[in-house]
Order: sequence, then C-alpha cells, then structure tokens
Amino acid sequence: MPYDDDEGQAGDFGQANPSSNAAGDKERVGYKQPPKHSRYRKGQSGNPAGRPKGSLNKSTVRALVAAQWLEETIKIVEGGRERRVPRLVALLKKQAELALKGDLRAMKDVFDLVLRLAVEEATLRTSEETTTEDEAILRNHWPSVLDADERDASPCG
Repeated sequence: MPYDDDEGQAGDFGQANPSSNAAGDKERVGYKQPPKHSRYRKGQSGNPAGRPKGSLNKSTVRALVAAQWLEETIKIVEGGRERRVPRLVALLKKQAELALKGDLRAMKDVFDLVLRLAVEEATLRTSEETTTEDEAILRNHWPSVLDADERDASPCG
C-alpha cells in the first residue's frame, strides 16, 4: 500500500484532495468535480448578460459589408461611353476581359463560375419541370415513344 511521505499514512493517488475525504466530508472534490460553491447554479445562465438582442454576429456583419461593397456603383468606360454599374458587375466584366485576352487563371476562374452557376440552376429545377420539358422534347423528336403501345414495341424499350 503506497504511503504519503508527509503524513506517513496511506494516500489515495486518484484524488486531488485526499485529506478532505479522510476528514469525513461528503463532498468529493477533484477531476470533473469542482467544489459546490464554484459550480453553476440550476436555472442560472453561465452568461447572464449574453449577446444583446438585435445585435448581429460576425458572419452577418461580414455578409452585409460585402453586399454593400459589391452593390455600390462605379463608373466604367465601355465602348467609349461612361456607365455606372455595380462593383460586382465591373469585376465580372474585367475577369471576362482578362480571360478573353488569354490570362489562364482568369479563364479558369470564369469557367469555375459558369459551371457553379449552371449546377445551381440545375438543382433549382424541380423534377416535375424537367419531366415536362423532357416530354416536350420527346414529342418533337420521337412522338411514338410516349405512346405506351409503341414504346413497348420499340427497340429501346
């Protein structure tokens, strides 16, 4: 049995404060068991002041600033005429212009943007709209495919 060097008595190595238990205290103090006076009280918030109502979190503020910055209009010269366009439009026009001049990075960025927009548009379509559109295409190019009797007799069915 291990002995504590200070008192010459058996010590409990698993507890932070073994002498309090030896004194007969019912309260255990140690790892994951803070003293009762420093524990959270039931029904009392750990952060009573909290974030004020109506205040915005960082991501919302960042999004608002970005939106305002991108929507602000600037002057551009296009075809000898001066126009006012939103910054986002001006940036997209400049990126496309660089891509057309042969800038490979600009080309990659433009293609990535176009593909992302195409994927988003495709996901926004519902299956019902796609089915209606597909049926219209099939009627124009192969009307017999929609007829149940002919569909069963066709080589593709």
